[in-house]
Amino acid sequence: MDVLNALFRWLHIIAGVIWIGHLYFFNFVNIPFAAKMKEAGASKTVVPELMPRALFWFRWGAAWTWVTGVLLLLLVFYHGGALRSGEDQALGLWQFISLAIALGGFLIYDAIYQSPLGQNGQNARVVAFVLVVVALLIFVFQGDFSYRAYNIHIGTLFGTTMAFNVWFRIWPAQQKIITAVKEGSAPDGALAARPMSVLP
Repeated sequence: MDVLNALFRWLHIIAGVIWIGHLYFFNFVNIPFAAKMKEAGASKTVVPELMPRALFWFRWGAAWTWVTGVLLLLLVFYHGGALRSGEDQALGLWQFISLAIALGGFLIYDAIYQSPLGQNGQNARVVAFVLVVVALLIFVFQGDFSYRAYNIHIGTLFGTTMAFNVWFRIWPAQQKIITAVKEGSAPDGALAARPMSVLP
């Protein structure tokens, strides 16, 4: 178990560096540079070559960060006895409900941002924040999680949401943009306006 613990931790860190490093590249380097490429007429050449390569590492970094994170969550907390505060580590209904919230909460987040409420970013963020607080209260008072466990479960909720966004929101939109640029047509304005970010 110690070997698996160390292996998953190092893979989690390496994959996370790849994922978040590419996120910083997109937000701080690529977006400002894209405007200059467009002015110079270089985007038709650069975008189809650069973006698929960068997005490959971006999305697989996200996938492996998530997979190794979930494996660590199960190994350390659900198998390793670090889940609940106190000596009682028995797993009951509320512990599994809490796990379902951590791994499935992204569905609620996505529904909010796909709904009319999501058109107003500030209102959507307030609702999302309130729901995170509700999840935290469930982890602490119903799940009886330790301090470390409820922090990790909130991190799991965020990480799962971010990885979902990469694969099912950002990547499909970027595929359409890359195809449009390659064909010499203007990308859909709604897609082009979508930030290369994990949060709206």
